[in-house]
Amino acid sequence: MLAALVLGLLLGVVGGRLLDGGADEVDPFGGAIDTARYQAVILTNDKVYFGRLSSASSEFYRLADAFFLRETRDRPDAEPVRALLPVNREIHAPENSMLIRKEEVVLVENLDKDSPILEEIRRQKGDGK
Repeated sequence: MLAALVLGLLLGVVGGRLLDGGADEVDPFGGAIDTARYQAVILTNDKVYFGRLSSASSEFYRLADAFFLRETRDRPDAEPVRALLPVNREIHAPENSMLIRKEEVVLVENLDKDSPILEEIRRQKGDGK
């Protein structure tokens, strides 16, 4: 009887995934990402990117209007100087978007409308929105 119950639960879970088209695999955040806003995306390698995140496939996110923080120091003991740069400013001049393997994403945060990062993105893009 216990085996039948466990089998029934497993079949229910598998059947539910098939009926919903595997939506959890496409968006493991369950639709909580507001694609109309900018996000901070923190990866397993501790890199942080900013941009508009959307699901590109079951394996990848697409980060459009992608930016990153570059930190430099004049001397080892000096305070760091941070600059927000678009990804396309890298030496290899990629498009200003990137694909990120979903398994590499640790945390996603929607940026607040008053975020200093968002203000700098708007300034660089020339929109006052």
